[in-house]
Amino acid sequence: MPHEVMRKIKTSWSVKFPHVVYGNPFSPIAVCLIYGYRYPDRGMDVTEKDLREYERHMNLCRELVGWGAAVAGLQNTEFGISFVAETLFSNPNIRWLVVVGKVGGHRIDVVYRSIKLGHYEGVRNYLDRDSFDRFRRQITIIDLIGEDPFRIREELKGIIEAAYQEEPTRVKACDKEYVLWDPGAYEGAEEEHELKADILFLGGSLVVKAEDIRHAWRGVNRAVEEYGRVIRDHRGERLVLSVPLLLIVERPLDWKGLNVASMESYFVESFMRSELMEEGYTYGNRISAWFGVNQLEKAVEKLKRGRLTQAHISLYDPRRDSLEDEIPCLTEIHIKVSGREVLLRATMRSWDVARALPYNLYALSRILKEVSGKLGRRPGHLVVLADEPHVYLSHERSKTAI
Repeated sequence: MPHEVMRKIKTSWSVKFPHVVYGNPFSPIAVCLIYGYRYPDRGMDVTEKDLREYERHMNLCRELVGWGAAVAGLQNTEFGISFVAETLFSNPNIRWLVVVGKVGGHRIDVVYRSIKLGHYEGVRNYLDRDSFDRFRRQITIIDLIGEDPFRIREELKGIIEAAYQEEPTRVKACDKEYVLWDPGAYEGAEEEHELKADILFLGGSLVVKAEDIRHAWRGVNRAVEEYGRVIRDHRGERLVLSVPLLLIVERPLDWKGLNVASMESYFVESFMRSELMEEGYTYGNRISAWFGVNQLEKAVEKLKRGRLTQAHISLYDPRRDSLEDEIPCLTEIHIKVSGREVLLRATMRSWDVARALPYNLYALSRILKEVSGKLGRRPGHLVVLADEPHVYLSHERSKTAI
């Protein structure tokens, strides 16, 4: 009888995130290190210890990839599960995920153990139901939470090596026995269709026109990857597009392929709440309370009175922001009525297009939907002008993360 050929899929990562090392995309195993320190790209409050631990953990990620992991990266909050899911889903060849590390103040352990046990309530703020179900179908979690990854290096190496064997292989780690093998690519994945975005230079700007938010996300990241240049500043090493970006999203309320549960939590927390946070601002506070007026309500009133180009929302306050280092990335929102459609344009002074872009676009689309409903008109295009689109790098251009 001929030996059955293992099914593998030729793939590429849909978006590369910082704090991750990418390896062989045909490997069936990934590793997530629970990380209890601040990332260097946080900018504020980063200590020398944070920087030392970051380099130490990233070096371990490089070792794990060198031993055969498809990808290895860091996660320091529950929120990071959405980026982990995006990474795993973009590569159906990955079937195992090792989660290892000491848990600090964030309940990352609850997130992964809820997925493993099938308890959706434990992750409902971070994954939508479809993503939760897909995670459980595609990925088997190897729970080494609580273990020091530096102490069990050899056990991790043994798990990785067992995972890419064609026959079931027994391996021991932390007094437990596991049976691992490479089952081939997950067959229930929808193929990532051709990129539905146009990328072109127009004058001194780069224009990306996309059908929906997911294709906008992929298109902008591709543009930065192809045309960006590497710079280093107080936030670390970044790949930066040196010309302004004009992004046009034709159907911003088409949320297919997005982790809507996580994005809705972000929208409520960052755009709906008026309380201040440790950064000294929130978008919600700037929109609804900072200037002593709810700018969104006033914008809708203007539009209802027929002032179709006067609905402007400012999030930049020169009284404070000209003196501070941590200031809003989103600086203005302009809403106008054109015929039967409501259009929204926003300006970003700086934009993390790997992590923040889909969340920002989703939040802006929610505002567009709300305003359109109040005016009884159709939601139209969403346009963003960004002055410094960028992605954070992990020391080498070939290494980026979960």
